[in-house]
Amino acid sequence: MKCVLVISNSDLSRDHRVRRQIKLFADSENIRIITFALKESGIEDVFIPMNFRFNARVQKLLSALILIPRIYWVARKLDECKYRKQKREIRKFKPDLAIINDIDSISFGWGLAEKTIVDAHEYSPGQYSSWKFRLIFKGFMEYRAMYYFPRVNEVFTVCDSIAELYNKLTGVHPQTFRNVPYFHNLTPVDCGEGIRIVHHGGTNRNRYIERMILMMDHLPERYSLTLFLVSGDMGYIEYLQGLARTRKNVEISEPLPSDQVIRDTNTFDIGLYLLEPENINQKYALPNKVFEFIQSRLCLAISPGIEMARIVNDYKVGVTPSENTPEGMAHTILGISNDDLARYKANSHRAAEDLCYEHESLNFLAIANNLLQRDNKK
Repeated sequence: MKCVLVISNSDLSRDHRVRRQIKLFADSENIRIITFALKESGIEDVFIPMNFRFNARVQKLLSALILIPRIYWVARKLDECKYRKQKREIRKFKPDLAIINDIDSISFGWGLAEKTIVDAHEYSPGQYSSWKFRLIFKGFMEYRAMYYFPRVNEVFTVCDSIAELYNKLTGVHPQTFRNVPYFHNLTPVDCGEGIRIVHHGGTNRNRYIERMILMMDHLPERYSLTLFLVSGDMGYIEYLQGLARTRKNVEISEPLPSDQVIRDTNTFDIGLYLLEPENINQKYALPNKVFEFIQSRLCLAISPGIEMARIVNDYKVGVTPSENTPEGMAHTILGISNDDLARYKANSHRAAEDLCYEHESLNFLAIANNLLQRDNKK
């Protein structure tokens, strides 16, 4: 029996990308799944908790003392020494393949299996734009990628643009594995008298969700916006609720269960995402909601980011504004006729079979299975 180890510094019950990785192997009778994470998914064979006990303030101080003078090899060695007890437990199972998620997890997941795949997700060195991140952590993120990527068997990331950034940094060109959901067998719903717009997702302040609310000031009464917002910064949510209360055409609803988002938003007309890029990851953003809108068979109204616009234009599933402002998006939405709306929804219906996890995961699974069958180490 082969053994696959999945590592992620996250709650696997809520981390959909990693949870789908686990499901790829969970149905095989010849593969044992071990997860090493903050919380279990409920579908693995063995779960080992990632509970590193260390004073957070002391850890931050040590990080600063090592990372500011850029003594990165010492920081790497310290990371590799973490979780010794858990690593001893993992090694008892002799994993054949480790799938390590995010650059943060590479150091303490390195060397636990015969073969290693890294799913870098997004571009970690460009995760934040603050001066503290750039001073202390950015260089170490780059060092980790440059050190480990050439030493692992395969690297994946969420889009072509980020794959190219990592290629320039490390000389290793990751393969693209987009954040697509499972296929949903739905059909487009005809629009009625009113045009119903929907947005769903987190409430981070750097997403500037208020811009989507302000956009509604430039649309007639027949247009309405419903926001399904996942709890986060309560002060920010209260601010958004205050904006919504003063507008008849805006409603903030309770978040939908993650496994119901696609089906429950199928009755809407337009999936909206107005994003103001503040860092590299936002510049090249290709979030799961883009593909969820498509599975919901909606017309998409999306900011003109490079990767998002590519999906919208290649599959002809919606519109991107020439000006990435509330006014610019409202003007673009006003230009969508009922015939356009029906056509974009029909194109989403056709695109749904291609932009789904069942199709997207084939390359990842083929590479993983090939590594499991190979006896030689890299």
